[in-house]
Amino acid sequence: MSTALASALPYSRARTVMNPPSSMDELELNSLGPDHNVQEPDRLDGSRPLRVLSVMNKLYWGGHERRVLQFAEAVDRSRFDHRVLIVTAPEQETEQQEMASGSMRQAFALARHPVVDLGERADGKAGRVGFGRAVRASSSMIRIIRKLVRYIREHEIDVIDVHHTTAIVAGVIAARLAGVPVFISAYHVEPWKPVAMRLPGQLAFGLSSAIVTDSQVRADDIRSWMKTKDVPIHVVPTGVPVPVPTRSAAEVRRELGLPEDPRLKIVGQISGLIPFKGHDVLVEAAAQVLAQEPNTAFVCIGFNRGHDAYEAKLRARVTELGIADRVIFKGYPGEIGDVWQLIDVFAHPSKFDSLPLSVLEAMAVGKPGVMSAVGGIPEVITDDVNGLLVPPGEPGPLAEGIVKLLRDPQLRNRLGSAARDAHRAKFTPQAMARSLEGLYASLAAAK
Repeated sequence: MSTALASALPYSRARTVMNPPSSMDELELNSLGPDHNVQEPDRLDGSRPLRVLSVMNKLYWGGHERRVLQFAEAVDRSRFDHRVLIVTAPEQETEQQEMASGSMRQAFALARHPVVDLGERADGKAGRVGFGRAVRASSSMIRIIRKLVRYIREHEIDVIDVHHTTAIVAGVIAARLAGVPVFISAYHVEPWKPVAMRLPGQLAFGLSSAIVTDSQVRADDIRSWMKTKDVPIHVVPTGVPVPVPTRSAAEVRRELGLPEDPRLKIVGQISGLIPFKGHDVLVEAAAQVLAQEPNTAFVCIGFNRGHDAYEAKLRARVTELGIADRVIFKGYPGEIGDVWQLIDVFAHPSKFDSLPLSVLEAMAVGKPGVMSAVGGIPEVITDDVNGLLVPPGEPGPLAEGIVKLLRDPQLRNRLGSAARDAHRAKFTPQAMARSLEGLYASLAAAK
């Protein structure tokens, strides 16, 4: 990997890049040991570190994947041997293609964190396994479970952490067959509400040892939805590092196609281009803002994760409104701190959410924000204290909040400073890691 490429990767550091096996079959054929080219963590009192396995469907930029990466960065490796296993096979892409498509594989490699692939065929642009397809092709689900059980036993895994639909169902069943505790990381239960998903969802959640989510409102939702009421649910907010830029602001402005006028104010939303994140609301609000504050531009940074039609609709709407030159949609594969340095006002108009990482990142860099009062956002943002809260789905109040911040630098400074202080107190990767480590240890001890 080139130095230039490494410097552009999220959370990049000068580290040796590993070459993990490309599939479970390669892993078995080569009879690689459990550490796969990583030095065995230090032993304490003659005992080995606790082995924790995180299982996910895919490895593209998203809340689950970033939470696992940030835990991997902050975990106490003298006490915990953390591994990541992905159900889907990696696409045959160059490093540049991986970055452009939103893959996190290079970020994990730079973190010197091994990633093992079960080698199942991906279904969709974002590497979706497709639970319905896996169930219909029962041999696929059975194969996933069998491989997971074998990996758990051969590598003496102590605790399993499962994310995403297929990985949750297969991981819970495999953990039960292997006799190890398993907890589900879930930020909402929307994927389990369709009729075809209810039974497998209730089965998996009911058989789990514990459930972890990132906000109290979602913990309450999960508890209400579950038929089994005695499974413990823990709230552990995601911890995020302070995003650090690796490129100059002028260089990033040019790449994004922004005017170089330093007087131009930038309003930014950083999230996947997916419908519930409310980009359509921001587009309508942007037209109102630009009518009052024309020296403003909007950047929506994120990959569409297969939602091509949604992105096309957004682009068509800004063209229809005549603001296409001031509203930019772009996936940015580099260090997200490059983008944060440009933003004057953060917008997050979600219609539904838990505790978005971009809200925590905005807090970490002290950016004042206008956010929807949905999900866990009001648990970390107090209106007019460390941010502005507005009703979801309403462009008018969102535009009013943005204009208010654009016109009042003292208010921006006050809200941003309070947000930064809140992040330092509660939402660092180290705080999250210590909480999760305690949970892992307690589950292993209770086995």
